Amino acid sequence: MIQLPSDLQKCEVSFPNLELAIQDDLAALSEIDHWYDMKLGSLLIYPDPIRHRLAEELEQRHQHNREPYVRHLAHLYQLSVAAGTFGDLHETGCAAEPLSVLTG
Repeated sequence: MIQLPSDLQKCEVSFPNLELAIQDDLAALSEIDHWYDMKLGSLLIYPDPIRHRLAEELEQRHQHNREPYVRHLAHLYQLSVAAGTFGDLHETGCAAEPLSVLTG
């Protein structure tokens, strides 16, 4: 399971932290995708019916793990558009913590 910072989906970032937050989320997505690719490759040892079922479960988990980061990136995009429109972000706060663990 992914260790997601508790304030990830509600945090606002100041303009200087916006790029860092985007980079953190992209790095997390990259790690999730790498984990998925490794797990998918490990399914080759199973017979077809079992492999297909396990691949479907893995795909669902992959999408579930990616979803909060994709939503957060969409939020950051909205903030960047607002910053460009209004010239300043008044919220301060967080950049996502680096993804620390994927298990399973």
